[in-house]
This record gives sequence, structure tokens and C-alpha cells, in this order.
Amino acid sequence: MQGRFYFRPGEGERIETELRPEAEPPSLLATVLSESGEPVSGAAAILFRAGGGPPQPVSCAVTDEDGQLFFGPLKAGELYLVKLFKAGGAVRQLEIAGD
Repeated sequence: MQGRFYFRPGEGERIETELRPEAEPPSLLATVLSESGEPVSGAAAILFRAGGGPPQPVSCAVTDEDGQLFFGPLKAGELYLVKLFKAGGAVRQLEIAGD
């Protein structure tokens, strides 16, 4: 399966991605960093399918001590939304679209 995925960063935000063509099926490995660039451990993340109607939860994860989390498989052609939470409040949400 081949596909392209698009990430919509917030204003002044930088998103780094790593493409691994050998990965089947497509998945998302992300590192959550604080404003100072330190890994954020223990942040909860929820992956939603966001296309056509209210977002539907698909999966959840918690960042490890290196701030990393994993979601997969992702389907090409789907719109996803990742919401991050730390200490009881929303930290960030990120829209991901597959093509």
C-alpha cells in the first residue's frame, strides 16, 4: 500500500516526519516535545477518524519516557485527528490526512 499523509502544523510550529517506505501498513510514530524541546512522558494521545461527521475514536496511547507514541495501521484516504493531553488538559491537536 502506498499513500501520502499530510500534517497541518499550528502557527509557528514545526513538525518533523520520517518516511519508511518499507513499513506496511502505514503507521504514525511521533515524539511529543515540550516548548523547550524536552520529551514529554506520560502524555495521553487519542487518535480519531475525522472524515464525514463527528470524530470517532480509533485508538489511544501514552507517551513513553522518550516522549514517543505509536498509532497504526493508518488507512490512505482517511482523515485523522490526534489529540494530546497532559495533566488533565488538552495540550495540542494535530490533523493528519491520508491521500
